Amino acid sequence: TAKCRLAGLTMFTCKQPPKLQQLKSHILPALRDALAGFRKLHCHAEASEVLYHRARIYQTVNAIAERNIDARAFQVAQKAAINAANRLPGRLVDYAECGVLAEHVRKLEELDLASAAAYTL
Repeated sequence: TAKCRLAGLTMFTCKQPPKLQQLKSHILPALRDALAGFRKLHCHAEASEVLYHRARIYQTVNAIAERNIDARAFQVAQKAAINAANRLPGRLVDYAECGVLAEHVRKLEELDLASAAAYTL
C-alpha cells in the first residue's frame, strides 16, 4: 500500500522534494504497519527492507535523526535475519544421537534471545 500511496502524492522533483509532513500522513503509516506485522511474524529480512526504505525516505526529506534511528534498526534486523537463516533445519529423528538434540535446543534458545533483542533500541 505504500507504493500506491506514493503514486497518489503530487509530483515532486529533486528541486522540490516531498515534505516530511506529506510522507507522515501518506506513506509512513503504511510502512509502520508493515514493519509491525513483519516483527510479529519474526520476518527479519522483510523488516530490514522496510527499515531501509524508511531510512531512504527520511534521507530524502533531510530528517537525519529519524534516518539514523532506522539505519541502526536496519543493521540490527539484518543481523537477526542472518541469525534466523542459520537456524538448524531438520526433524527430531535427525537429532537422535546422544547430545545432538540438547545442543540443537541450546542453539535455538541462543538464537531466540538474539532475535528478541533485535528490535529493542
